Amino acid sequence: MKKKVALSAVGLITILFGLGLFYQGVNYYQNTYADQIAYTKVPDQVPKKVVTKDDSGKVVPNSYSYNYTFTFVLIDGSQRKLDFALSGSTVKAYQPGAYLQANISKTRVVYGPEVVNKNKVPRDLQELLDKIEG
Repeated sequence: MKKKVALSAVGLITILFGLGLFYQGVNYYQNTYADQIAYTKVPDQVPKKVVTKDDSGKVVPNSYSYNYTFTFVLIDGSQRKLDFALSGSTVKAYQPGAYLQANISKTRVVYGPEVVNKNKVPRDLQELLDKIEG
């Protein structure tokens, strides 16, 4: 009888541990990769062009970066501030005042940003972006 109770307790703990891992995985995915379309406007001041460094701080050969902090506006009007590094060997900064569209998650730019024509940005979001960058 004691053996059955012990096995049941171990089984229950294993199931709860598995559910906890599953929950953490879903939460990580939702925060990192589940994306939404958002818009931003390139600030008037172009960031300084710097040599690109990897995550460990080592210089990436023949690569330069412009490090931006964008305030993105989602379709519902909510705002999200995210850092973005535009990098490459022949990288050029975004044109100040240009409108950008990107797919963003809660923590990062998943896809983009790409320059879009002003008329592609919903009018109410244009007004918000103009106030933010104002």
